[in-house]
Amino acid sequence: HQIKKECYNIKKGALINNTLKFYKENIQQFSDETIHLSLEEDWGLFLNLLKKGAKVLDAGCGTARDSYQFIKRGFEVISMDPVMQFQKIAKQNFDINIQQKEFMDIEWSQEFDGIWANASLLHVSYEDHPKVFQKFHQALKSDGVLYCSYKYGEGHMQKTGRDFYSFQEKSFTSFIEEFTSFKILKLYKDQDQRVNRAHEYWLNALIQKF
Repeated sequence: HQIKKECYNIKKGALINNTLKFYKENIQQFSDETIHLSLEEDWGLFLNLLKKGAKVLDAGCGTARDSYQFIKRGFEVISMDPVMQFQKIAKQNFDINIQQKEFMDIEWSQEFDGIWANASLLHVSYEDHPKVFQKFHQALKSDGVLYCSYKYGEGHMQKTGRDFYSFQEKSFTSFIEEFTSFKILKLYKDQDQRVNRAHEYWLNALIQKF
């Protein structure tokens, strides 16, 4: 199985060092490209599975764009990201404070009704994926919901100095069934919204703790 075979030694927690380096050095460009994107369909599908006022962890929140949308809709949100430079952008644009945490730093237990991990887990090696999902499982309340998204494809690639780990429906389903204590509620593919990215696609997943 591919997840068992992948092995990378130069890491910080569950994220590859050169991926963190990219975001630190290209923070403004990345923020400019993503801060105004609207993910209404994804937000709606996720939030509709939660009760009003539910507590959400935005894991790998980046600019805190999505955290802001959830707060506007009446949800309680904790935002976290390992890249310290995002804190200034989140504060200036949305008045949101970010906790500087890596996925493997998560120590909450049955704290959240939902976890939102948009375009963040795709930087976690296949080897570390089960460990991170266990952290999420621990942090979620009973029947809690996790949303995550990946570049649509298979395997590991490096692009613009970052490491990406992709999934398609079959490989993601196999991973969930073999390595986690989650069940899949919905898998769907959609198109990248960014300029000049119409040829790129994403795999989105809504899964539930059991």
